[in-house]
Amino acid sequence: MQSDVLQLESASLYRDDQLIFNDISFELKGGDHLIIKGNNGSGKTSLIRTLCGLTQLTEGSVLWNHAPIDAISSDYYNHLAYLAHTNGLIPELTLLENLTYSLHKTDLDKDHSVLEGFQLKQSIQSPVATLSNGQSRKAALSFIIMSGKSLWVFDEPYANLDSQSIDYLNQRIAAHLSNNGMVITSTNREEVIPTTNLEITMS
Repeated sequence: MQSDVLQLESASLYRDDQLIFNDISFELKGGDHLIIKGNNGSGKTSLIRTLCGLTQLTEGSVLWNHAPIDAISSDYYNHLAYLAHTNGLIPELTLLENLTYSLHKTDLDKDHSVLEGFQLKQSIQSPVATLSNGQSRKAALSFIIMSGKSLWVFDEPYANLDSQSIDYLNQRIAAHLSNNGMVITSTNREEVIPTTNLEITMS
């Protein structure tokens, strides 16, 4: 079966006449992991947002299977799982309720391995408002891993994670790639970056 492909072609972004990034291109296919590196304020999040269709490029195109994503948004988003700087959790709901709501699943027994991997199973009935920053980040990462989507896009996923959770996340990324999935990760923590075959450094 032919792999899906995500392409960024000659992408440039200006904001209020200020250049954020210029002339970036890449092609991502099944099994590929793109790392976007750079210091805070270098434009990593802006690039991530354009790839997710949340920010419009000034020049260039984002293509999914050779079609602009704004022309096929429903098909593209059926494949995309995106984690931003914020975790996107509902504080008043429990972790289980957040999972059920976000994943549109009522039976999560088969997914407890992910919660166990992130040391979250004991907190599944706890309101998200009572979780630590690290637990909340791991909960949001669990949604991505459990989503069933082929394209995972992470914006600084390692924030607030302990070393054991970093290792577990990298194991899940490796497993996803070996299953022909695609991953895009932005980070400024080079010491924790897993195996990758594509790289962009923002300046």
